[in-house]
Amino acid sequence: MGKLIQFCTRASRFDGPFGPDVGWPAAGMGYFVVTDSGRIIAVDGGHPEDAEDLLSLMESYCPHCIPEVDLWIITHPHRDHHGALTRICSDIELRKRVKINRLCYYFPNEYIDREGRNCCVHDNGLLSEAAESVLAQQVLPTVDQCVNVDGTEVRFLFTPTDCSILNRAGNANLCSLIFTVKGSHRTAMFTGDAYNRNMQIVVWRYPGALKCDILQAPHHGLCDTANAEFYRAVSPEILLVPISAAGDRCMHSGLYADSDYLKANLELEGSAKEIYRAYQGHVEITL
Repeated sequence: MGKLIQFCTRASRFDGPFGPDVGWPAAGMGYFVVTDSGRIIAVDGGHPEDAEDLLSLMESYCPHCIPEVDLWIITHPHRDHHGALTRICSDIELRKRVKINRLCYYFPNEYIDREGRNCCVHDNGLLSEAAESVLAQQVLPTVDQCVNVDGTEVRFLFTPTDCSILNRAGNANLCSLIFTVKGSHRTAMFTGDAYNRNMQIVVWRYPGALKCDILQAPHHGLCDTANAEFYRAVSPEILLVPISAAGDRCMHSGLYADSDYLKANLELEGSAKEIYRAYQGHVEITL
């Protein structure tokens, strides 16, 4: 029976100043699935300083061997998501502690953010170097592609293939992959730091076919993105929120009371039977 683990990053425990006047410190994000035979599917991982903690947690699920990550998915090119992986791959001692077979990501060099920058180019180089350093196969996902790891199926629903509808509309969060991970008992939906536009495209593409048991809240559950139509289509019983203690307090402080995004997020929280926030500690869920 597979297990889905939400990793409590160091930044998710941040409980200091947070908000529009002081900034929104990124909480980091990390998940991994351990299959029945002990193979691992990893999703992001957090900041560089999370590398050792993440490896130690993986090792606790593989007490008799080196953890084998058959597929490591990086949702989008931001340091609080790929930093742990790139540090592991660049540190000789750390990379001895894990075997990585495939590294999956899609950072389009042609993506242009609202400031006119090709903001994926640098991170593309980092991930390519990371894959080469551990001799991992590089996987460029496509829409509707399915990847099977020991009976656990990953299906990609959104990849940033059409930059014409994404360019100059924000930052690299718009490049976030959206995909499902289906185990023998439950299906989880991952959104990375997806913005409203990503989720709307998925709703249009898969009408009536998005129901999942578990949802990872987009962009750490912050009030700069949400899509009520997407949330209702997924209709999760379990909500995973990779948010910091400070961020969670701020989002529920009334500061964003007039935001439609907050209203959608609160509706999502109200409909879920269980909510697990990253700062509360590591969480294991049967998948």
